Amino acid sequence: MKKHSSAAIIEKLAKADQLAAQGISQNTICRQLGISVMTLHRWRTRASSSADAQLEQRLVLENSRLRNVAANLLLEIRALQETHDAPASRRAELPSSNADQDAPREQVVPTEA
Repeated sequence: MKKHSSAAIIEKLAKADQLAAQGISQNTICRQLGISVMTLHRWRTRASSSADAQLEQRLVLENSRLRNVAANLLLEIRALQETHDAPASRRAELPSSNADQDAPREQVVPTEA
């Protein structure tokens, strides 16, 4: 039983994919690579499951980053709302010092010259 390094396995899987794209049968591919058909299937299964695991790990990491960003944005929005609402309530409490503001304004109609 031969032990192949992970680099050799990746290399042979790439070669097998190239040969399969050319329409060569699996038996011929395996003979050229010096492995059995079962070994080829096992390597492909392991390669796809490790790729799936890496993808899942990246998605989990991205999901946690996005949750942090969303939480920070929510905190910023609440802080902005509080700062926006606070001056408005203070303005309502202050008495109006200018009587002109309370008086109705006249509409200015432009005249033709």
